[in-house]
Amino acid sequence: MPIRSASLAAAAQLVLVAGAAAQYSSNSAANLFIADLPNDQVQPKVVAHPDGGCYVFGTDTRSATTHVVFGGKVSGAGTLDWSNIPSSTVVTKSRLWVALSSCGYAILAWHNGAVGSADIQAQNVNADGSLGLCYANCDCSMVAPILNVNDFVCFINRFGEESPYANCDASTIPPVLNVNDFLCFMNAFSAGCT
Repeated sequence: MPIRSASLAAAAQLVLVAGAAAQYSSNSAANLFIADLPNDQVQPKVVAHPDGGCYVFGTDTRSATTHVVFGGKVSGAGTLDWSNIPSSTVVTKSRLWVALSSCGYAILAWHNGAVGSADIQAQNVNADGSLGLCYANCDCSMVAPILNVNDFVCFINRFGEESPYANCDASTIPPVLNVNDFLCFMNAFSAGCT
């Protein structure tokens, strides 16, 4: 990540150079800033996205004892799809991990040492920057409309395979997969993805 004179800032740059080594530009105007705040942005983590772009996450040092997780998504064309600076806090020297789900969503995990806690916390980040999972998006589509008939076909296939995913109502009494799972899926589909 490029270093700016006043502080460390998280930035990304798409470099498409045929047959030559990729290099960050010394021109800060050529960089795409994910988080450009007064304090340092550290622990940058980059995960490739199926659309040719990437997710970039890190922590922002709001104070000597408080870091905040930030993130952004860079498109395959090198533009910033979204950037998010949430208010959730993570304690200094926390660790941050990022992985890509089979659906192309980012999965963040971090150690939250707030008030002496040793908790590991995690969050799913969707391709549009929203948080949480959309259960009804069974086929993991990322093109609008996200929810469509393919999700029903996917759910029926998962139900037929007796996949744990098909246990929408989280029942534990046999038969675990039953008509209630179809009702649950239809309700989730009707509620949509937010």
